[in-house]
Amino acid sequence: MPRAIPAERNYHFQNDSDTAPIVEAVIRETYDGPFDLALDFMVWNVIKDETRARMGVPNHDSYPAPPQRSTQAPDSMNAYT
Repeated sequence: MPRAIPAERNYHFQNDSDTAPIVEAVIRETYDGPFDLALDFMVWNVIKDETRARMGVPNHDSYPAPPQRSTQAPDSMNAYT
């Protein structure tokens, strides 16, 4: 017999000190289980027995990714037509 999977609810909002308490109170009106109000760089590690939330550590000194396609010089013959 297939296992019932609970419906997930995901909401997108500006998570800051003004909105987080309001959003949490509204969620708690209908849901009393675990949840996270995500922040930038928050990561969820989902394994068989548990889900762990942690903060990722970005490399702020990394170089930008290379372009996905090469740049092409403009066609000078059609520049003024």
